[in-house]
Amino acid sequence: MIRLMAAQALFGLAASAIFLAFPNQLMLIFGSAKESTYYTEFAVWFIRCQLFLLPLACVNKASFIFLQALGKPRQASVLSVSREFILGVGFTLLLPMIGGLYALPFFMPAADTVTFIAVAVVLLRVNKELETPITVKEQNEEKFIPSSEPPLTDYIITIGRSYGSGGRSVGKLLADKLNIPYYDAALLEETAKHSGLNQKYLASMDEKSVGANGLYQYMGFNFGHDSNFENLASQAQQEVIKITAQKGPCIIIGRRADQILHKTDKMLTVFITASVETRAKRVSERDGISLEESRGKIAKVDQERAAYYNQYSDSKWGSANTYDLCLDTDKLGIEGAVNIILNAVEQLNANA
Repeated sequence: MIRLMAAQALFGLAASAIFLAFPNQLMLIFGSAKESTYYTEFAVWFIRCQLFLLPLACVNKASFIFLQALGKPRQASVLSVSREFILGVGFTLLLPMIGGLYALPFFMPAADTVTFIAVAVVLLRVNKELETPITVKEQNEEKFIPSSEPPLTDYIITIGRSYGSGGRSVGKLLADKLNIPYYDAALLEETAKHSGLNQKYLASMDEKSVGANGLYQYMGFNFGHDSNFENLASQAQQEVIKITAQKGPCIIIGRRADQILHKTDKMLTVFITASVETRAKRVSERDGISLEESRGKIAKVDQERAAYYNQYSDSKWGSANTYDLCLDTDKLGIEGAVNIILNAVEQLNANA
């Protein structure tokens, strides 16, 4: 991040030096050399006032793209819109009222200065977030180590789940019953090692649709489908899931594993759900938030997971015809859902 900002600042500094050193030549692009001396002097002065903080403008633009690629589209959009419209237009109207015509050229330097301060605050917070180690709680205390006994199946079981339905609990208990590995957030750790990307960054975009290319193209950068961080992270996670599956039978939670491994012969795909009220109560108790906040969180996460899944597949997230088994923990409970899956695995083993 520091190298990117430094490179942009140097680029802006070089461009600014050119504008300040050769204003007369640049001014001729917009007007005739035969114009009055007053016009020439004012145009030169206007160019110098307008562009002397160009390095800040370049850093700001780079920051918008960086935040978007980092999975922070909301922050990137707010900062970009604020700089271009709220501050840009606002200072254009405000400065002439304060200092007259001669204050007008400073509207863009003023907008870039305020935006730069806001960008610095946002980037410091993002950097702190990325540097904070992931705790055991954030990993959902998920790691299950099978015993030395042989696994009770050679199937890979993928579990999709609506938020708060108990899909992780089903997966952990099932892994214990079948004596096979369980993978959830541990996939992020492996993806970080595989890709070199920050694990906190991977967690921030986990099971969310990729959408950075649009802003890249809008800003005039089109590096291809595989160039931005989101696509690199998505591809790295796919590779890790395939490598994980090659190691043998296991349980993988979410992350489109059923689609990524669709060519795998011995695989059972499961989706776990429950009513919104049951899920809201579970999330409320687990996270210490109100039921109303839980419902909002459930709606948001379900929407993100559906967008992530549907973006890469013709199948529909949560639809019955997408999975081998769809189970409702409202009626079955966690153990009941596990027992049904165990029965299915037993039948598959017998038919193999």
